[in-house]
Amino acid sequence: MSTVCVSDVDLVTRARQGDPGAFGELVERHRLAVYRAALAALGSPADAEDAAQDAFVLAYRRLDSFRGDASFKTWLLTITWHQAINRRRSLANIWRRMVTPKTEEEAEAAMAAIASSAPSPEQAAER
Repeated sequence: MSTVCVSDVDLVTRARQGDPGAFGELVERHRLAVYRAALAALGSPADAEDAAQDAFVLAYRRLDSFRGDASFKTWLLTITWHQAINRRRSLANIWRRMVTPKTEEEAEAAMAAIASSAPSPEQAAER
């Protein structure tokens, strides 16, 4: 019994023609590489899973823009890297907005909260 290996280009052609199984095969072939690229960019397994899923969705939507100048895997990993970097920037912006006080009052309130959560020297000595 011989096994015929279908190329990525053939699977892309079939997926463009509406074969959902063809794109599913592309996902299975490249799932680990996509996840690893996202993990390298983000460092968090959960964020890498989200970025990988976003990359596959975007690749499916942009399948018609795949020209074949590079391999499908290279094209997909480029999309993955951009998705991961955009996610990292977005997470950094969210963190910055949460942490950076906008007014002097917010800064004082943040400092007071930090100070009040730490034990006093007397409390620390009692422990």
